[in-house]
Amino acid sequence: MMTDEATLLQRTALEGISMWSRWQPDRSLFFNSFFIRGKENVIVDPLALDERDLEAIRAQGGAAWIVITTRDHEREAGVLAGKLGAKIAAPALDVPEMKVKVDRRLHDGDAIGRVRVVQLDGMKSPGEFALHVADCATVIVGDALWGDPPGSLRMVADEKLGDPKRAALSLRRLWALEPKHILVGDGHCIYASATDAIGSYLESRTDVLANKINVDEVFWAPRNGPGNFESRRGEVGLLIGARKLGYQLIEIPPGKICVPLHGHTAEEELYIVMEGAATIRFPRGEFPIRKGDFIAMPVGERGAHSIRNDTKEKCLVLALANIDPSDCCFYPDSDKLLFARGVMRRMVSGAGGVDLDYWHGEKG
Repeated sequence: MMTDEATLLQRTALEGISMWSRWQPDRSLFFNSFFIRGKENVIVDPLALDERDLEAIRAQGGAAWIVITTRDHEREAGVLAGKLGAKIAAPALDVPEMKVKVDRRLHDGDAIGRVRVVQLDGMKSPGEFALHVADCATVIVGDALWGDPPGSLRMVADEKLGDPKRAALSLRRLWALEPKHILVGDGHCIYASATDAIGSYLESRTDVLANKINVDEVFWAPRNGPGNFESRRGEVGLLIGARKLGYQLIEIPPGKICVPLHGHTAEEELYIVMEGAATIRFPRGEFPIRKGDFIAMPVGERGAHSIRNDTKEKCLVLALANIDPSDCCFYPDSDKLLFARGVMRRMVSGAGGVDLDYWHGEKG
């Protein structure tokens, strides 16, 4: 058991992430806080620290931000912000009920330091969010999930949640990130098996079916590039636990192109036109497609494709593919190759460019 006199700040197995904990005898678990080094160092949900630990943080560049994941985790944010000269960021929806002065209100998708906000729903507080540290396949949660008992995850008692069913289903957004590690504000963190632990908890609930989602529940994200490249993507498969077969909705507005001409080396795709009509382009030519069409994209050059919507109505496509970790994506128009291994993604070109932007060389 840690005492107040002990040095609390400890390294984790994750690059640039440290943590400190305090035992809560009334709950028989640890409360945890995290320090994340990056271009801007970030502290998450801070418990008290003694001067030795503060000096250790100062020696590593101090802290630019203190991020509070929920109004119930203000903890020592105000005190540490004063001692470290840090600013405080917190959920936009929780700020009106917080005591500490908040310098930045955070919303879904906002980036701060190495982390990105993932908004949750139905939790103890209306604004509670998680944090995604993509470069080390990690998510950080405050009260959303407890690491209790060790090696497993659970939510707080349903009666403490704003809407238990919505809260549980919103955790699918973390599941879809396929994290290796989950760092929890309460209880024991889980390393190397976080995705399985999240899935086990969600599938243990009998009040919701985590493996089902309706199109009106899908979270849409824009994917816009230069010229006429514009679409919206709605992830489906990862949200409901699919790991060997991927499926995604693609919405293409009138007059827009969904993606550059591209093909896959290992993943075979199937497109099903759900609404509207469009034109699909292959290296061998362009062809009209319409509602009800099934279009196969085999691996290799003959399956390279792009879709352009020349109509006045949106076109909605369901895209399906096998998931193959060895897959690479190639772009004939811009002579690029995108490959991924774990959290590493790299776009290169035949001309020798490395770490290129996705849209490099593409003209919509």
